[in-house]
Amino acid sequence: MISSMSSCNLSDSCLTGRRAAATALDWPLSQHEKRSCAMLLYQREVESADQMLRKQDAVVGALQEEISELRRKSYGSSTATISISRCSVDSQSDDGDTAHESQVSTVTLEPLEVTSEQVVTSHDNPQRPLPRDRLRRRLERFFASGRARNHGGDAHSLASDFSGERTPELWATLAVESKLPPYVAVRYLAETQDLFAPVQWSEGEVPDRVREVLDLVAADRESGRDSQAERLLEALPGNLDIVRALAFGGFPESLRFDVWCAMLIGPNNLDVTEYSCLRRRATHGEDDAVRQLRLDIAEEAKVAWRGQPFMNEPGVLSAVTTVALAAVLQRGRPARGCCEIAALLFFVIKGSREIETVELEVFFCLVRVFEELGDEEDGARMMKHADRVHSLIRVYDPALAELLTIRGIAIMPALRLGSALCTKAGFTLRDCAKLWDTMLTDVKRFEFCDCIVVAILVCCRRKLFAHRGDAGLLAEALLAAPRHLTVDSILRTAHAVSAFQRRCGAGSPVPFPVTQRLQSDRLRRSRGSVSRASLGLASSAVGAVSSLWGKVVGAGTGALEAVSCSTLGSVKEPQDKQCSVRTV
Repeated sequence: MISSMSSCNLSDSCLTGRRAAATALDWPLSQHEKRSCAMLLYQREVESADQMLRKQDAVVGALQEEISELRRKSYGSSTATISISRCSVDSQSDDGDTAHESQVSTVTLEPLEVTSEQVVTSHDNPQRPLPRDRLRRRLERFFASGRARNHGGDAHSLASDFSGERTPELWATLAVESKLPPYVAVRYLAETQDLFAPVQWSEGEVPDRVREVLDLVAADRESGRDSQAERLLEALPGNLDIVRALAFGGFPESLRFDVWCAMLIGPNNLDVTEYSCLRRRATHGEDDAVRQLRLDIAEEAKVAWRGQPFMNEPGVLSAVTTVALAAVLQRGRPARGCCEIAALLFFVIKGSREIETVELEVFFCLVRVFEELGDEEDGARMMKHADRVHSLIRVYDPALAELLTIRGIAIMPALRLGSALCTKAGFTLRDCAKLWDTMLTDVKRFEFCDCIVVAILVCCRRKLFAHRGDAGLLAEALLAAPRHLTVDSILRTAHAVSAFQRRCGAGSPVPFPVTQRLQSDRLRRSRGSVSRASLGLASSAVGAVSSLWGKVVGAGTGALEAVSCSTLGSVKEPQDKQCSVRTV
């Protein structure tokens, strides 16, 4: 099937973006070609800005190392003085830490700022409070703050009744009664949601066997025993629903290889003959289309995961290029982010084995990812992704959605942060693997990527509003968010968004957010409204792209920080006292 593919068809389907653009610019462009060119130019500018930010970070890091070295030398020249005063310093250290903690506890937070020790699942910290206790304490603080309206405030009984998979329903009810902004309710749910609650399924769709296993795990946790890894190993051979339920909230890294292989390969036998044929064609093919693809993918592989030590290991770059090209030949056309995804799969699957021995497994995992993404063209899929993400942002944070639209970067969150399933967002390989742990074990698989993008914006919204007057600084803050946020806080927030979407939809007893219910009602009344809304967003997005690109070119700087929207009105962040979330 694959070997019989004609070189003529491959040449037509596998032309790169640069070659296609070069041949299309000789005559007036169609609307589709204009949209594709605008998206390509916009993405190139985003990547250039990101590269500038990385260079600036490297310079700052070098200066910090130099300062640290000077401090160490200064410390060495004054050891006598330090040794004399060590006792006094030690005696004051406890008070200093206490003062620091008391100061932090009064600071208003914008992201879900919690340490990794507070966020990790029970397999990393079996002594952490049970979800019911966390929910009770959060409710006590919520009622004591005066934000709750029309409610008795019995935190203990509410925690007992709503702990687990009913927690989204509880916070939806409290948010509606207290008129909390949706993004604030998301933060409260992120703090209190039980990661073993099967909220990735809609109500009434949880398999019975899944409930039985989760009840056993909950009973073990009540007795102080963590049985997640044990139950997960028992389910791995075949029961994928139980694997999804136990792994969706996170699992030990030692089980990552087994979980990923179960989710992507399963019991299927790997066809060595098919991959050998494709590999031979990828490495030794002489037709023009294959040669051009080989050059393009080799260039893409060189910049994939730049700065990550894994990419400098012997044979990794060559293996990534070979597997990515073989997968593209099997698919029949180029795929955006194929090198980044292939490198991530190598990072997880390789382990201590030689890189050549895992090519077959990585290839079939990569092919499976492409199959689940569908046969749709990359440009059309990106526009649908941008449409979905922007719709979610409008639902959970209308003010932020308006700000991004006015500044002409409404599609940047999806185009940059969600690009290639978050592999191009700027995360490290290790952090991106954590994000994929959840995406692969989600019932709706890669749709969870939309929730991750929205979670990043919710976590850094205060920094974004701090730069609301300058489109360039706003774009920089958006691009830098994955490097400055902890992946654990992003995941917890994404879990909360997903739980609201699946447990508090239009058909639930408490639809939340309210705007989501109204939008769902309108969509049901008009079957054609979905396509019209999508086309409207696509048109506005292309207009925003063209406007932003024109400003960059006109300024002649070649970087996003040159973009200025001084003629636009300033968007102010809502001043609602109920919107502030304080730490504990």
